[in-house]
Amino acid sequence: MNNLDYVKLIATVSKPLSKETILSKLINFVTVFRVNLADKVFDDYQKKYIDTILKLDNSKTIMFETKWEEIKVKNINPFSLKENDAIIVDFSEFKEEENDAIYINYGYIPDVPVGAKIGFLDSDLILQVKSVRNDKLYCVVTSAGKIWLNQILKFIDYKPKLSFLSEKDKKNVIWGLQSGVNLLAASSVKSPEDIEDLRSFLEKNNGEWVKLFIRIHTKSSLKHLDEIISMSDGIIVTHGKIQEITEDKSLDEFAILEKCKAKGKPFVLCINGQTYKDNKKKLDRLVVPYKEKWVDSFMVTEKIVDEENPLDDILHTYDAITQPISPIDVSYRLDNYYNSDSEDQELNDYVVYSAHRITKELNIKAIICYTHDGSTAAKLASLGSEIPVIAFTKSDPVYRFINMLWGVKWYKISQTFNDSWLKRIGKEMIRIIFKGNISLDDKVLIVQTQEVDKWGEYANIVNGAEVYKFKNI
Repeated sequence: MNNLDYVKLIATVSKPLSKETILSKLINFVTVFRVNLADKVFDDYQKKYIDTILKLDNSKTIMFETKWEEIKVKNINPFSLKENDAIIVDFSEFKEEENDAIYINYGYIPDVPVGAKIGFLDSDLILQVKSVRNDKLYCVVTSAGKIWLNQILKFIDYKPKLSFLSEKDKKNVIWGLQSGVNLLAASSVKSPEDIEDLRSFLEKNNGEWVKLFIRIHTKSSLKHLDEIISMSDGIIVTHGKIQEITEDKSLDEFAILEKCKAKGKPFVLCINGQTYKDNKKKLDRLVVPYKEKWVDSFMVTEKIVDEENPLDDILHTYDAITQPISPIDVSYRLDNYYNSDSEDQELNDYVVYSAHRITKELNIKAIICYTHDGSTAAKLASLGSEIPVIAFTKSDPVYRFINMLWGVKWYKISQTFNDSWLKRIGKEMIRIIFKGNISLDDKVLIVQTQEVDKWGEYANIVNGAEVYKFKNI
């Protein structure tokens, strides 16, 4: 039996987990630490989290998650409105003390058409626009309710001009990249064009190396699902969210998981409910079907971490996702595995395809691979390898990325690393993972594919899969 955790745990760093004493106890169980900046600005507080985590274990991956631009109320003082009241909606970038109007941070107010309605989150308040004059909306209340500072509002019968990445997000990302962030999770993407714009923004800010995960949580992102999966480095889905945003019964978390795996992309399931915090058995039942499908990582959000006993909730989740199961056969994924337009990439896929078959037919004990851009390791993980995949890479961003993959143990190597060292160090890693419980005649598979990065640079390794007895490596 080996000591490798096949499913990876992503924990959201929040106030209950911010102390070094707590983080030091979690560091051996959590593979990726997520910093959620949905409603915050990156500051010294988040920087301190990152510094502490990397001080405790520099091999950990740090993920930033951004949020799309939202329209919010800027009135400091809350107030109520009755039906048929008249009220003005005006633009303000800053907090306003006056209550002579509802101030919002939307700069395109003159574009809002007469007749459009405005709803307010967690309130029954609804306004209808009666006229637009002097860059202000003159409205009447059609449903009574209350407003307060930073309350989110939604336009009805009008699509606002919102950026997929707010100015606050852009600043957060730049500061994060300078502070040790390795992966970017974007909640803001609704179309392939958004991904292109986001990658362009990253390139202009020395972040072209960043691996990009996309959260699927809107009807628009579902509409462009296949393209988004192809253009991303991985997908995040919140449990139960897909059923909320679509009436298509055939499209659920499992269907999206299969689409990701068919393209060799990692899939992350976000557990985001108070229900699982209060009901441990329900959490245990939740994770089993996803583990059977080889979900790469489970993400735990702030909402299921108790402030007084944060360790208990994280460690219970870890126990739930690392319990042994009997995974189902996913060899059917191989039937749709060829999805590239490139002959070189198709050859790479064939090597990975063959490697998976060989592990089944020859009773392979472990796989050693070199991965230039992470795709070889991701594809081996997608095929549901039931044996450890030991992946080496020269790239730090790729090293942090493969940290998230099912059944993969990752190692960073020097630029002078060669084929001989791959075998020699791989052999020692196998010995460690199996705690010495491996015989000299056990078989090991070495997989190499000729990956090409975005600059067209080859890894300088010939495609192939080689079988060795452990004693002969």
